[in-house]
Amino acid sequence: MLCYIEWDISPIIFSLGKFSFRWYSLMISGGFLLGYFIIKKMFEKENIPEKDFTKFVQYLFFSTIIGLRLGHCFFYDPIHYLTHPLEILKVWEGGLASHGAATGILIGMFLYVRKYKKSFIWLLDRIIIIVCIIGAMVRIGNLMNSEIIGSPTDSKKAFLFVNPVNKYVVRKQADVFTDSRVSQLNKDTVVDGITYTKLKLEIDFFNKYENKDVQDYLMKSIPSLLKQKKSMKSNLKLFSKPEISFEKNKASKTAVLNIWAIPRFPSQLFESLFYAMLFVIYFTLYRRKKGKLIGGVFFSSFMIALFVFRFIIEFIKKEQVDFESAMLFNMGQLLSLPFIIAGILLLIYSLKQNKELTFYKNIKK
Repeated sequence: MLCYIEWDISPIIFSLGKFSFRWYSLMISGGFLLGYFIIKKMFEKENIPEKDFTKFVQYLFFSTIIGLRLGHCFFYDPIHYLTHPLEILKVWEGGLASHGAATGILIGMFLYVRKYKKSFIWLLDRIIIIVCIIGAMVRIGNLMNSEIIGSPTDSKKAFLFVNPVNKYVVRKQADVFTDSRVSQLNKDTVVDGITYTKLKLEIDFFNKYENKDVQDYLMKSIPSLLKQKKSMKSNLKLFSKPEISFEKNKASKTAVLNIWAIPRFPSQLFESLFYAMLFVIYFTLYRRKKGKLIGGVFFSSFMIALFVFRFIIEFIKKEQVDFESAMLFNMGQLLSLPFIIAGILLLIYSLKQNKELTFYKNIKK
């Protein structure tokens, strides 16, 4: 019997009325802010005028955001979004794709250099450094949201993503429920080749509410949540009608029921650590070489490393859309292949050219 890691962190840091500030918002905004200061220092050290830097940041920011959203919409569910185009704007409902961000950045930088006559490869060699740190922080945001989760496993490194039901019930009826928690009951079962582990779910509620009323609500709401909400449907199960018991404390009463969860790889954490490692490697090399780079080597090697890793990590990630379950390679893997091939071709070309580039023109070594 293995003891898994319970992941029940709330995605919300704090709430003020109807406004909620989330970990994901903090991570993505913090990533962009950190990336901004890093790239700004790089431009200053290479004597790039402020006005050129400002325009560059504008193109980079909007191309990344637009690419993230459109990539998800058109790579993973094109029919839905083409028939419901206004839903593309509903970014608060989730749905971002890193392959879309990569495509958006390439298009945005191409438009920038075409308009302002700059070096395309010079920019890309430096952009990848901040893309690494932003990617690392975004994946931590995904972890805090309990999203983009890994595939089922019985490894000791497995996470139990119990937050979706553990906290959702409390948030949904905050005037009734005060807190919730889970604990493992040291019992696993295998159904259709997937390991499930049994959990004890405890939900505290105010003393003024009757046990029967709370029981009736939970008997209806929890099975409904597990059936309707995508994040719960694929991760938590009730193999039979929930049995609810009650315990009385001084300040509140507690409803107790059992639920089954699928242990999964924390793929977001693996990705974040890999992106952070890439950041350290490329930033260290950039500083040691003092910005004197063979044009295209940074960018092409980054493309190869990143998307080979993305191809591999997809084997232990849960599919993002239903149609991927019938595919030999999922959409993320198929989208990685063109970037890997392009990276290899560009690396060969860059090494043959052996040129140091500037922001404005090429200089032969």
